[in-house]
Amino acid sequence: MRRMIFCVLVAGLVTLLVAPSAYAQRSEGRVFGTVVDPDGIALPGVTITLASPGMMGERVAFTGAQGGFRFPAIPPSEYTLTISLQGFKTIIREGIDVPVGVTITLNISMEIAAVEETITVTGESPIIDVKSSDVGASFSAETLKNVPTATDMWAILAMTPGVRMEAYDVGGSHKSQQLGYESFGLGGQNRIMTEGMDSTEGGGGTGFYFDYYSKDDVRVVGAAGDVEMTTAGTFVIQNIKSGGNEYHGTIQQSYENRQFVGTNVDDATKARGFTGNPNRLFWETHGDVGGPIVRDRLWFYASANAFKIDKIISGVDPSVATDIGRIYVYTGKVSWRPTDDDQITGFGYFQLKQKPNRGLSNTLSPEGVLAQNSWSRMWNGTWERTWSDSVFTDITAGVMGFSWPMVAAVDPSTNPPRIDDVTGYRTGAGWGPFIFNRYKPQTRGSLYWFTDGLGGTHDLKFGYDWMIDSAQFGRTFASGGVRYVEVDGAPLEVIINNYPQFADDRNKHTDFFIQDTWTLGNRV
Repeated sequence: MRRMIFCVLVAGLVTLLVAPSAYAQRSEGRVFGTVVDPDGIALPGVTITLASPGMMGERVAFTGAQGGFRFPAIPPSEYTLTISLQGFKTIIREGIDVPVGVTITLNISMEIAAVEETITVTGESPIIDVKSSDVGASFSAETLKNVPTATDMWAILAMTPGVRMEAYDVGGSHKSQQLGYESFGLGGQNRIMTEGMDSTEGGGGTGFYFDYYSKDDVRVVGAAGDVEMTTAGTFVIQNIKSGGNEYHGTIQQSYENRQFVGTNVDDATKARGFTGNPNRLFWETHGDVGGPIVRDRLWFYASANAFKIDKIISGVDPSVATDIGRIYVYTGKVSWRPTDDDQITGFGYFQLKQKPNRGLSNTLSPEGVLAQNSWSRMWNGTWERTWSDSVFTDITAGVMGFSWPMVAAVDPSTNPPRIDDVTGYRTGAGWGPFIFNRYKPQTRGSLYWFTDGLGGTHDLKFGYDWMIDSAQFGRTFASGGVRYVEVDGAPLEVIINNYPQFADDRNKHTDFFIQDTWTLGNRV
């Protein structure tokens, strides 16, 4: 399927009717501001320096004719802003927290100085993004680490206003299997952006089981997404940690066994055959390290994560079989700043998922399961350049995909697939094994232009988005050529395995867009 989308959003219509979250897709934040003198007159030519202890070098901007300054793309972090102009007291503004996808707006008044003097301001940074009106929430690395919840994307979604999950996670009980969710009543049509890459699987899956502790910032938008949000569902933007000028590392260990999990299954529920499906074992190990290779120019970040869950399936004797999930994740990121105006980032992600008893249930015998042993991967490169205080560009190109084979757990030649026509109970080798591959090359880019003319302040964005989403799916004959249908062990019929072979479903699209956020004054 091919589609071409050209979006021209007129400023007033965008602001008043669509109410987009400007630049919400970006995996960075922004700091905008205005500097005036004691009489409220704009001050041009003021030097603005932005710095952070772990930041990859300082950034400098200058106020324009209307006293405005902008840092259009900065990594989520806590910053210190220094404002200086000859003849005025230097101001140091500390503790400015910039989340992912959020624009922090500062209004600064400078005092005239008879002698050289510095004023340090420490306090809470602004938390209201006056440049956007999306409905969602931001989660910093500190929040993700300290909130007692499951360590996966679905736990983050469950904490977001307007997002409803299809099931409850108890002690990480769903960590090895994705959960469905809906935003303001709309299910599917979601988009998951990771390091500027679309990692969505199909219409709503996250694509990977990302290392929870490697996330630096996550923004979940339930409604009123950015122009780059090409569907109507939930918009997730997640940023992976980067190295900085200070070495940092984390070691995290989690453990849970059956004694940690209670039960609330009453007699009425037990009478219906439900025995509960608690975790028997849950453990997760994470380690990461990041820091400078060349201070102020080249940095690295690397992490590894291993996870296992062993879960009881209702109606299945745990001494015979349980649902086991194992996930191994490796993440790497290199950031290079060849000049003060350029930043180049390379990102790589690899994951191995193993579920030897996938599909185990009270109607599927342990011998009839299909075993999963799948590799997922994603890598990309991003070039960001600040051409001037008014022009900024970014270009990203990369590939995501996975290879997912499902094979029968037992030999079909000695134990062919069987199903009871009355009870539906399945025995013998697993039926319907398949191979599912996804290959998703993509590139996208944007140009941001900020101007104080033309009847107010304009934040213009021009961009493109190109992607091929190739889903290759095919049944195999790994479970043998026939399946026996029986009634109480007596043969009834034979089903011949004549599944069609590999099909390649390709969703190709090219998008172009223009967006303008027009600010007429302080109130419009």
